[in-house]
Amino acid sequence: MLKKSLYTILLVIAVNMVLFLAHVFAIFGLAFNDSSAEFSSVVHLLPNLIFCVGPLAVGSYFLIRFLAKKIDCYEPVLHVVQGILVVCYIVSYIDLYVPNSLIRKVSDFVTESRAEKRQEKQIMSERNEKESLEETPPDVFVYDITDGELYIYALNDNGLETLVIPNEIEGYPVREFDANYIADNGTIHTIVIPPNVTELVRSFHNMDALTTLLVREGNARFTSRDVKGRECNAIFEKGTGVLVYGCRTTEIPAEITTIGEYAFADCAGLTEIVIPDNVKRIEDAAFSGAQLRQIVIPNSIVSLGGWAFCDCYDLEEIVLSEALTEIQPYTFATCESLEKIEIPEGVVKMAEGAFKDSALEQITLPESLKVIEEDVFLGCDKIQIIAPEGSYAEIWARENGYPVSYE
Repeated sequence: MLKKSLYTILLVIAVNMVLFLAHVFAIFGLAFNDSSAEFSSVVHLLPNLIFCVGPLAVGSYFLIRFLAKKIDCYEPVLHVVQGILVVCYIVSYIDLYVPNSLIRKVSDFVTESRAEKRQEKQIMSERNEKESLEETPPDVFVYDITDGELYIYALNDNGLETLVIPNEIEGYPVREFDANYIADNGTIHTIVIPPNVTELVRSFHNMDALTTLLVREGNARFTSRDVKGRECNAIFEKGTGVLVYGCRTTEIPAEITTIGEYAFADCAGLTEIVIPDNVKRIEDAAFSGAQLRQIVIPNSIVSLGGWAFCDCYDLEEIVLSEALTEIQPYTFATCESLEKIEIPEGVVKMAEGAFKDSALEQITLPESLKVIEEDVFLGCDKIQIIAPEGSYAEIWARENGYPVSYE
């Protein structure tokens, strides 16, 4: 019986030593040698590595006790412990090396659930912090009262950093805020819209410091949160899928289908933005005057409004949606850094002044193009047109004195 106990103890030590070393090699291999493995897989192994240490210590303790002849039989306990641990190790390796296994799916579900809970807590914490901001004193605002409702149209203080519009002033509900009177403000970094405000006039033009847009709970028309409750630093119209106004830190959520008129017009610091695939329309002047350097218009976009990127002086590269059928008036006018663009097949019309006074040196026009209106390339003195041989675009270019080359 004593020999059997000794063999069991030695087996426990040997098995756990092998497993310990196997986990060490697996972790180092995944972390440093296998570039295709996710580092999260390493994290899956760490708890098991720690579990190996426990049985090693227990086995060593039993061995010392045995050699001191203070132990006679611990085989059942050791067998049970070792059996449980071996099952855990097998589950771990399936979790790591069989991505589509039920075990891995359950593990990923638990991990994602925990991540979502952490995110929810963070969202609630940020929301509570912003909701607790105190209203800006009424004497800062210049306003009119008409028919029992109050309209703010200017500020008395140009040094504000946080602008929290009051829900009421002098007992009257604040219904409208005209942002035109804070255009070019260089100090305001946060704007909070209260529940009563249901009309916003103008976008937040040339506000260099603006990074936070928040709509408080209870507003019947506007929100600044996506469907998951996450703040997006933008103002959305409820139930319509329209992004009304944004700033340079805006994240456009998947549920948005339309970027509204002037939404990012003259948006200071907006050098890039990701437009989700669910967006179908970009309205007139949506990005006019923004400091964008490059942008991809996803193929979900079926309408690109006039003046949409007008006066984007820093815009160097743009990829257009293949679902477009028209380039509307002055869409890319005065884009002084845009030297090259390809108009996708399917576009049948280029409207007046579409590229007026831009820096275009090369434009590729499609076979589908049938109408080119006046002044489309007015001021584009270096332009070279690439068009299919015999196409409307080629004939138009030659008739109007533009140099042409074939695709």
